[in-house]
Amino acid sequence: FRLGEEWMALPVGIFHEVAESRRVHSLPHRRNRALLGIANVRGELLVCLSLAELLGIDERKEGEQSTRTKVFRRLVVVGERDKRVAFTVDEIHGLHRYRARDTLAVPATIDKALSAATVAVLPWQGRAVGCLDPGQLLTMLDRSMA
Repeated sequence: FRLGEEWMALPVGIFHEVAESRRVHSLPHRRNRALLGIANVRGELLVCLSLAELLGIDERKEGEQSTRTKVFRRLVVVGERDKRVAFTVDEIHGLHRYRARDTLAVPATIDKALSAATVAVLPWQGRAVGCLDPGQLLTMLDRSMA
């Protein structure tokens, strides 16, 4: 998936659903900028967070887009069965299988928050995709709701 100009990957087991982007209802008196509000996903109200804010990714850039393809933002639902949260991504590319030996070490030059959640970098279609640690990511998401 893509956030701003950054491509990320997570193990498929952490995903519950990828849905169309929907309205996020803000919460009063929120202290954390990463906590966007709540969204209704199939009748369930889920906390919606800004993963870009948590990872220090600039979302203002439009990202790569060919003139023939329209990119639609998506709402991604992740977490454990009884503890699910949602975040919006700019683009989803799908499922891709890779071998561990194809990954590279995380460069020391990436942002501190992003490097805390990134365990490897995967070269893919001329891009560097950050492979996120699902446990670390869920911990970051959980802490942002406190």
